[in-house]
Amino acid sequence: MSKAIGLFYGTTTGKTESVAEMIRDEFGGNIVTLHEIGSVKNDDFAEYECLIIACPTWNIG
Repeated sequence: MSKAIGLFYGTTTGKTESVAEMIRDEFGGNIVTLHEIGSVKNDDFAEYECLIIACPTWNIG
C-alpha cells in the first residue's frame, strides 16, 4: 500500500512549481498531490502521511 504524500510548494517564478511537478511525476501514479501553499488551509496537511515542503530560494541572498 502506498502512503499518501502531500507536496506543498511556494513559487515566485514558476521554477519551484516545475520541480514539484517533476517530483510528483518521478513517484508515478497518484501518490503525490501538489498544493500551492498560498491556497491551502491548516486542515489540508492532516490528509497526508508524509509531507514535502518546497520553497524558492530566489532573492534570499
